[in-house]
Amino acid sequence: MVATSAETLRQLTEIRLLLEIRVTVEIAKAVTPKQVTRLREIAMEIQGFAKENDLMNFIEMDRIFHSGILELSGNPMLVEVADQFRSRARIHALPYILESGQLEASALEHIQLLDAMDRRDLETVAKVMEHHINYTIDAVFAMSLVKKAAK
Repeated sequence: MVATSAETLRQLTEIRLLLEIRVTVEIAKAVTPKQVTRLREIAMEIQGFAKENDLMNFIEMDRIFHSGILELSGNPMLVEVADQFRSRARIHALPYILESGQLEASALEHIQLLDAMDRRDLETVAKVMEHHINYTIDAVFAMSLVKKAAK
């Protein structure tokens, strides 16, 4: 099961990297302070849920956060497709992220992303997005290695 899940996650991650980074960089070029403030409120809630290891609320607010950013593109189909990919990736990855203790670090990247968007630092926006999307696949592979070593 891990191999199948890992391969599915690799494919989903590849698609998300292609879609979400470029779109988020474009959004960062025109995002308003009011939009950043609204997203920052959501990001702060996510941090609280991460600290409490409240996975259910974390997942829901994370979905709202990422959809909220992509909605700024004005492309509802993109929002829908990206949400489907993120949802499928979460099924495979979030238990590993929680188990690996990386939930808070993942939540912190939302703040880092918004800081970069607010500054219109497009290079940092791209780097944070790439790292953030790769968190899912990195966590799964790291935990599968730990579990193999424990056997």
